[in-house]
Amino acid sequence: MNPEKNYSMNILLSYFEYKTLADKEVLINRRAKNTTKRYHGYESFSS
Repeated sequence: MNPEKNYSMNILLSYFEYKTLADKEVLINRRAKNTTKRYHGYESFSS
């Protein structure tokens, strides 16, 4: 396997890792926002 191909694969892998991490954070934040929303009684607030 040539190093250039390996390098781009690593970039792709780290990108996907980063993306899933970011998605997880978004999900967590949205969930937290939703519970806070419900707690404070705001019903009409779209994220």
